[in-house]
Amino acid sequence: MQLVLDKITKQFNEKQVLQGVEQRFEKGKIYGLLGRNGAGKTTLFVVQLPERRAEDGWRPGLIGG
Repeated sequence: MQLVLDKITKQFNEKQVLQGVEQRFEKGKIYGLLGRNGAGKTTLFVVQLPERRAEDGWRPGLIGG
């Protein structure tokens, strides 16, 4: 099972928070996400929720079993 993000984009008013983010998170691996305050770390995961979608990009959610 894996979580795939492909060209995720998110904007709040005039501020572009995420732009073209691509990442593949594989089952059984540990990942860290580093960045300054306001860099979009939390937003990257929040846009995976159905009620808080990204403006653009492919987010299939979990793939595999």
